[in-house]
Amino acid sequence: MGMLIASILLLIASFLFFFSNSQNAVNRILAAAAFITSIGTFGSYMETNLIPDLIVRGTFAMDKIIFLEYLCSFILSLGHFVPYSIMLLFSIYFAGLMKDKKRSFHIKITLIILIPTILSFILFPIGRQFKPDFKFLSFWCGLYLLFTIIILLRAYLNSYTTREKWDIVLVFATIIPAVASQYLMVMITQALGDKNTWKYSYWIVSIAFIIHISLIIKYGVFGLRIRFEKNRMDTALKTINSSSLIYNHAVKNEVSKMSLCTQNIISVSEKIQDIDIKFRITQNSQIIEDSVNHLLNLVERISANTRQIELIESIFSLNDLIGDTLKGIQNTFTHKNIVFNKMIHSDFEIKGDITHLRECLNNVVKNSIEAIQSNGVITISLRYEGRLLALSVEDNGPGIPEKIIPYLFNPFYSTKRTGINFGLGLFYCYNVMRKHNGSIEVKSKVGSSTIVSLIFPTKRIVKNKMVIQRQISVS
Repeated sequence: MGMLIASILLLIASFLFFFSNSQNAVNRILAAAAFITSIGTFGSYMETNLIPDLIVRGTFAMDKIIFLEYLCSFILSLGHFVPYSIMLLFSIYFAGLMKDKKRSFHIKITLIILIPTILSFILFPIGRQFKPDFKFLSFWCGLYLLFTIIILLRAYLNSYTTREKWDIVLVFATIIPAVASQYLMVMITQALGDKNTWKYSYWIVSIAFIIHISLIIKYGVFGLRIRFEKNRMDTALKTINSSSLIYNHAVKNEVSKMSLCTQNIISVSEKIQDIDIKFRITQNSQIIEDSVNHLLNLVERISANTRQIELIESIFSLNDLIGDTLKGIQNTFTHKNIVFNKMIHSDFEIKGDITHLRECLNNVVKNSIEAIQSNGVITISLRYEGRLLALSVEDNGPGIPEKIIPYLFNPFYSTKRTGINFGLGLFYCYNVMRKHNGSIEVKSKVGSSTIVSLIFPTKRIVKNKMVIQRQISVS
């Protein structure tokens, strides 16, 4: 009965993996592994309980018993020969090693990984009894399990963000212990001649299932917890896509008016005799003109592709990007008396989309300014740590409660209670950073500070140079 319960639990787990996000290859592969293991476990139930019971009762004809024995042998073969290949394939996809690869490459890798599985079916054909060489199975299944662990560890070490590392830790907590224990109790024990220990392996399945469900409820694993959030995001994206053309057209018209008015102001200022007033008008008009040109450029780009952000890459200095962003912002919030600090030890020239990244930094800095009531400090820094480059914006505002942080990147979610905030800024930043193969992170302490970091992979870095002046304060 224990084997039957374990089979049902594995079947439930396979459905959970699949329906949490059926579009994700990782979920589909893991669902397949759980499903085949469920079938194999049911095969063990048939072998140890169902078929012997039917033979004892004598209610089934012999030809039907023989059919069930062949079916049981086939199911057990699936359960022993296939799961470890699928787990290795799962680790490869989960680690992102198949990203941006051609379909033919995916098929080729899958076939290569399945070679030991196919070889096992050839060496140990289906018969009335399942009698493979467990020493052979232990060898290649053990190698595959080892490769799976190595790939996941490599993915952990190469992860850019805390969230990515935590996802891998959850995989180790829910999947690897169960697979490793099953390997020891089923493969190794039978390879050593122990024919009884494997019968208690259903306890491993049951415990792993309970742990898995607990982690789903508390943290979310393989997209199961964020399923409904994903659906809400899909709906929001459809709304954004359907209205973007109208929005872009309206913004372009209004921005064009602003640009025309700015030109008129500059023309009129030529007639003003007071040099100081004339300078102030010219300076502020130039800031408006720069912002208008940037916004027009952004609107044109969004209009060209409303469904997906497309990058137009160039090489530029992050230090210059920070300077240009502060130049356009600092004079518009003088009433708050905010000090801007640049803590730049090294400048980095990166390859990316300067228009989208400037808008990202602009959004983050404005969020910090709006969070500060008055007499605040905003520090912008660049730090390089091994495999990532982080452009961070730190403010000494009121902070953000930890329970709110996971929702900050959802479209239309905003902590600001004003009519001009639509909750799209960080959602936009998230998509831009993912397009750059990077990420965005938020760390905050309520009543103390908030740090928002734009994180770039090192492959984006073109040049690194020292900056002589390490701190610049602008108020």
